[in-house]
Amino acid sequence: MTLPQLNSKPTILFVDDEPQALKYFTKAFSQDFEIYTAENVDSAKAILGDIHNKVSVLVTDQRMPGSTGVDLLKYVREEFPDIIRILTTAYAEIDQAIAAVNSGEIFRYITKPWDLTSLKQELLIATRFFVLQKERNLLIKEKLGFSDKLVIIDRIRSLIALSSGLPHVKNAQNAVAAYLEDFSKDFQDSDNSVNLNSSDFWDIPKRETDRTTALTQYVHRNLSAFIAETKESFSLNDTIMSSVDYLQKKLTKDTAEIIYPASIHGDIIVNKDQFEKLFLILFEQSVQSISTTEKIELKVEEETHDSITLTIQHPDGQIKSPLLFSPISLDFDETTADILLAYFIIYHMGGRIMTYPKGRDNILFKMNIPFKTEPSAQEELPENWIENIFSYYEDW
Repeated sequence: MTLPQLNSKPTILFVDDEPQALKYFTKAFSQDFEIYTAENVDSAKAILGDIHNKVSVLVTDQRMPGSTGVDLLKYVREEFPDIIRILTTAYAEIDQAIAAVNSGEIFRYITKPWDLTSLKQELLIATRFFVLQKERNLLIKEKLGFSDKLVIIDRIRSLIALSSGLPHVKNAQNAVAAYLEDFSKDFQDSDNSVNLNSSDFWDIPKRETDRTTALTQYVHRNLSAFIAETKESFSLNDTIMSSVDYLQKKLTKDTAEIIYPASIHGDIIVNKDQFEKLFLILFEQSVQSISTTEKIELKVEEETHDSITLTIQHPDGQIKSPLLFSPISLDFDETTADILLAYFIIYHMGGRIMTYPKGRDNILFKMNIPFKTEPSAQEELPENWIENIFSYYEDW
């Protein structure tokens, strides 16, 4: 937020349908203020559309052809609430001015004819109030920004603790580390600030507890269903196509279409349910990331004796940023939690997955899947892996 320079003239927009009044106002106050004028409400709105960021105070007459001054004040309050609003009115219209004050539309009302000395003092008070209001909002934003960081830190800690409490899931911490790294780049480019007027802020501690509990229960419940040691040999092609066909049945003719190779060779020894769940999650996330009537494409990037690398692509797709890390979302979000499940599943299988939230070379997801998932030792993470995770987000 940029505050007005103390050595610059505050900007005032004056609105009146009488040309003489506009000239009189400009002549009287242009030495102390930068003055813009408009002859009616529509002209004032057009000016505000161009320079609202520099306007400190709006002064408007009440009685004008077409829309009234109060109409303009209501518009400015809704669209540009930081601008200080003053209504000038004849004594006969004092009831309308009082009503505007009571409804919060204006900062002051000033009756005509003006006393120039008094009016100048009112304008100076209004511009000073504008600066104080900006300073207050900046201070509040800084405090909320610090609280937002605490929310993010707490959520990262919760995920790390969650991964440590999944002994039946192999490489769970590796999955969380990869997940956080993939989405950190998108997170830093996003607007993760809390609305200054959000009453939710004051309820954060309780809602964060409820949110963490819901996420933990969701992950445990779903991983218990899909992480199993029972494995059989299946056709890789048939297993993937089963997920594609299932999802395609849920899609209408107005939604995205999934395109896949005519045949994917090879057999895979996995738990079929968890493998189908993996692809169902990834395809659903991909479909949600694009506009309707477009195509999602599954491609074989590389195939070796031990594994196959697949990508899910779309030219303009962008994966929904996980609300796990946005203070904007104070409630548990099942859709974004499913992406985390996909990481747990594929790392448990001994595979790898990378997500490109903004899309890279048309790729949304890239995964390497071993043809045979054998029990293996937990993969070692660097000693400073937790510090590395926090470093991804510390610049936000």
